[in-house]
Amino acid sequence: MARNLVGSGLLPTLGIFHRNQYNAYCLADDMMEPYRPYVDKVVYEIVRMNGHFWS
Repeated sequence: MARNLVGSGLLPTLGIFHRNQYNAYCLADDMMEPYRPYVDKVVYEIVRMNGHFWS
């Protein structure tokens, strides 16, 4: 994600919602945030289908 942002002429260090001087990828984090519910659902479905992966 950060490489694509830089390739588009954007600075991944300048985030919109994520702000942290020690994180060089704040904008990349912001760009991935909308996908979080989808990824959570996919992981939930995998765990549900295969059983718990922790004992």
